[in-house]
Amino acid sequence: IFIAEALVNGVSVIVHCSDGWDRTSQTCALAQLLLDPFYRTIQGFQALIQKDWLTFGHKFTDRCGFVAGDPKETSPIMTQFIDTTWQLLRQFPAAFQFNEKYLVDIHDHVYSCQFGTFVGNCERERQELRLAERTYSLWGHLTNSADEYINPMFDPTNSSNEVLTPSTLPQNILFWRGLYSRYEAGLQQTRGPEVIDLLTLTQISTASLEDHAKHLSRRVDGLRSMISSNSKATAGVVKKFLPSMVNITAGVANIAGGGSSSPRSIQNSSEQQQAKSSEMDK
Repeated sequence: IFIAEALVNGVSVIVHCSDGWDRTSQTCALAQLLLDPFYRTIQGFQALIQKDWLTFGHKFTDRCGFVAGDPKETSPIMTQFIDTTWQLLRQFPAAFQFNEKYLVDIHDHVYSCQFGTFVGNCERERQELRLAERTYSLWGHLTNSADEYINPMFDPTNSSNEVLTPSTLPQNILFWRGLYSRYEAGLQQTRGPEVIDLLTLTQISTASLEDHAKHLSRRVDGLRSMISSNSKATAGVVKKFLPSMVNITAGVANIAGGGSSSPRSIQNSSEQQQAKSSEMDK
């Protein structure tokens, strides 16, 4: 908060701790969250971690204890940063584009090693391990599932130029049950769902129903065009088929009448036969 206030007042700030890769990353990243609304978006928060944590040289392998090493090097520095971000999200729910699930998933994958994003203590180690070639990036995975991380209370119009001033009173700093107690069934039942969680579920369900309605609308339009084309094709076949049917019907009628001649021609032939027979009698 001090860094953000100093920068707002036009004072230059230099931040450095004993080594420069733990508290420096924490304080600088949090100050930028307070100052710049871009870093409160899904893409911006990824850029913030990539810039101030990964590129800056935070020792993820040592601090998270990925491999056996000096236990004194292990420390939940990144967990503290994620927790502090959640405290800000809780105090300013309309200022963040992402929700609690987004923070939980990032925290889980910091320790899961399922992606190569947080493996290694610095950029040099990641290049030597060729992680870009041999592993997948967590950011691509999160981007593909971005709909799950949208905060329904996010209001970009009101928070676009807002500098956050959080309260640090002890009663406003809460225990994050959604992270630390999520696997304890008893606490989850007594806790009950948060309003923001219900809004998120409602938003996801609404989006799913809208997508299904669009799919049904496209199917109806396709059936209409299919019926229309079939109707035109059927009409053309009937028009071509009707003249041949008329000829066939006339032929059948002639055969049923005793020949292919008309009644008038049959009458004329009978009269000619009667005249020939009378001449022979004569």
